[in-house]
This record gives sequence, C-alpha cells and structure tokens, in this order.
Amino acid sequence: MPRRRDALIVATLLLAAMGTLLAWQGWRQRMPTIDLVPHYLDALTFVREGIVPSRGTVGSSGAYNPPGPTWLIVPGVLATDDPRLAEFFASSLMYALTVLGIYLLARSSFSRGTAILAASIFACSEVGLFVASTLWPRAPVQPFVVWMIYWLQRWAVDRDGRGLAIALAIYGSGMYVFMEIAPLVLLIPLCWYFYRPPVHKVSLGIVAVVVFAMWSPYLAYEAGHDYRDLRSIVFRTDVRRANAVIRQTESPPEDRTCHLGTVEHPAHGHRCDAHGVSHRNIV
Repeated sequence: MPRRRDALIVATLLLAAMGTLLAWQGWRQRMPTIDLVPHYLDALTFVREGIVPSRGTVGSSGAYNPPGPTWLIVPGVLATDDPRLAEFFASSLMYALTVLGIYLLARSSFSRGTAILAASIFACSEVGLFVASTLWPRAPVQPFVVWMIYWLQRWAVDRDGRGLAIALAIYGSGMYVFMEIAPLVLLIPLCWYFYRPPVHKVSLGIVAVVVFAMWSPYLAYEAGHDYRDLRSIVFRTDVRRANAVIRQTESPPEDRTCHLGTVEHPAHGHRCDAHGVSHRNIV
C-alpha cells in the first residue's frame, strides 16, 4: 500500500511537470507582465543591494499591496539575468504545489482514483496552465488556498493540533502575496463551531511571531503613512479619492473678499458685482 501511495504522488508530480512544459512553450516570445515589472526591479535591488522590499505594486484603489510577489521572483533573479525567466522557477513551484495539494485534499475525502482525476483536471485546465506560467498575484495564491484548506481539514476532521497553526502560517503568507484571499479566515470559526478540534497555543504563538516578522517591512511602511493602504484594501476605499479630500481640507481657504470697484477676481475664479458680492464664474 505505501508503494502504491508513493507511485500516485510521483504520478501527480509528473502531471505537474507536463503542465509546466505546456505552459512555458514559446517563452522566448513572451514579454514580462507589466504588473510584475516593479516586483522584478525590487527583487533585483534586493539581490544587488540588499534593500528589503517594503511594498508592492499599486492596486486598483490606489493602495500599495504587500510585496509578497517580489519574494517569489527573488529565486529567479538569483538563477538568471533574463527577466522572461525570472517568474519561471516560482510559478512552476506554485503550480506543482497546487496540483499536489489538490491530490492530497481529494484523497483525504475520496478515493485515490478520484484524487488523480481532480489533480489531472486542474493540471491541464486553463486556470492550471495560467498558474504555471505567471506570478501575476491571482495565480500564485492558488496553492495557499488549497493547502490552507487541507490543513484546516487535518485540524478539524483528523483533530491534528498542528493543523490550525500551519493553516494560519499558510494564510498569513498567502495574504502577503495577495490580500484577495482574506475571506478564507472565516473557515476557521466554522471549523471550530462544528468540530471543536484541539488548539496548540505554543504553535500558534510561534506562527504569530513568524508571520509578524514576515509582514514587518510592509507594516513599518504603513505605520509611516497612517496605515492608509491597509485601510483602503480592507475597507475597499479609494486612496486617491481620500487623498484628494485631504488636500482640499488642508488647502488654505479662498479669499473671496470683494472690493468695491473690482469687477474680476481671476485668481480664484470669482467676480464681484457693484455691491461687493462675490459670485463664482461659470464657464
């Protein structure tokens, strides 16, 4: 039985290798993903100058995301000078981990044949090949989702006390890559409510220290900016709009004092009538 189990895991890894080869066909004609260029430059700066990245790219709300993808690109920068290949090492690893995680997750609830089928479907799917080909933030978060659910299942169903700590470590790491997976944390109270599994407080303390150390550069940057980006990401507010409001409230009030005999007040877009009353110019 152990030999058969090992053979199925090897088959799953071969599936991942096949998918990787498919995803990276024609890589010489590819251009680096524009959203990943700042991450590549930060990874290059870290390797050459040792400057730890403190923030990632700007999101749709104008807020800086955490620099998790930068750390994923670092191995590629160490291995090659070609920016087209810098994503290859980490994206292939993320893809293989996702395929293997799907296999183990399915095997824990269904038969081994079903697990192989599930892993094969993902490995050859459009989403799977997308994960294998890029580190664009929505791609590399897939293994964090799968493996967090796997360890939550180990914690809740198998009553493995380490499961919660490992799941939280995976969750904290995945959030550092892309915070779109934030709602996954709601699975933890659900597992606790239905299964009442054991909790290892020492393991949770160790994970809390490790995750905080990982997040510390980004949190230090945010502390100097009143946590504006974090609040924007969590509460879905637009940083650019908030900054515009701040600039308006901090700008000196317009001097709308009119002097008799003055017809125009061009500096502030106002005009004065013969009685000294200010009116805004309408274009």
